[in-house]
Amino acid sequence: MSKKDGKSKTKPATGKPEKPARKPKQMGMGEGFDRKTIAEIDEAAATLRATRTKRLDLQEREATEQATVLALMQRHGLKKYIYVDADGEQFDVELDDKIKVKVHKHKDDAGSDEA
Repeated sequence: MSKKDGKSKTKPATGKPEKPARKPKQMGMGEGFDRKTIAEIDEAAATLRATRTKRLDLQEREATEQATVLALMQRHGLKKYIYVDADGEQFDVELDDKIKVKVHKHKDDAGSDEA
């Protein structure tokens, strides 16, 4: 292949390879085509989106509540606290080395520090 016959794969000025030609749009996806709707999928997708939105809202709320517990534990000089809920179930609230609050079910051991 020579540059004279027009079949060169590099641009003469920059020496960079030419970009391949764009592929045409797939049929049914461009303007003038109707999208096929399936009610079951639309409903399931709407439910999934609503659930995702609730989860994101809960994550924001959890982060705010963790910051509150963190500040209170720091104010009281605690690294571990045993919390008993309304049902009498015990939970350990702990600060880890990364200054993050963790809450998990309490394991009964003889050497636990209650505050």
